[in-house]
Amino acid sequence: MHEIGVTRTGFFGKMSPKAEVVYFQPRYFDEGGRLVFRPGPELSLEEVGNKHLLKPGDVLFAAKGINNFAACMGELSLPAVASSSFFVISLHDRLVLPEYVAWYLNHSHTQAWLKSFARGTGIVSIAKSVITELEVPIIPLEKQRSILKIQELRNRQVELNREIEDLREERMQEILLSVIR
Repeated sequence: MHEIGVTRTGFFGKMSPKAEVVYFQPRYFDEGGRLVFRPGPELSLEEVGNKHLLKPGDVLFAAKGINNFAACMGELSLPAVASSSFFVISLHDRLVLPEYVAWYLNHSHTQAWLKSFARGTGIVSIAKSVITELEVPIIPLEKQRSILKIQELRNRQVELNREIEDLREERMQEILLSVIR
């Protein structure tokens, strides 16, 4: 990873009444790294400083706990930082798409490899050295985009199948209820 980007630890902050900065925490994401809760500002810019601010394209990796996911930061409407539960990967150049890096980190094979290095008894964590030494295969950008598109379509398929199953179950319960009426 160190060939394609710089990895740094997230920021440890305390909530501030003069909040201007969003403070991303793992609980705001689902297990696949999708943001499911949009937090408001929680930290002061004065406390955070500019060097910790996230930029579009930064990849967050949740290194602490049992759910080690990656998320790619898109456009940010407010200044934001990642909590110290994350490593922040800032890519050097555009030979690799940040979304592809997040996809690769979330892949089951990569996850199994990363988890084999997890340490700790109470809260397990993955060391920064493990992330920086991880080799991400660099393939042509068009192939990276193809992988991401296929994954997006697969996610949509899973979502639609879940909705179909919910509708089937709802219909079945209506039929069963009509039998007793």
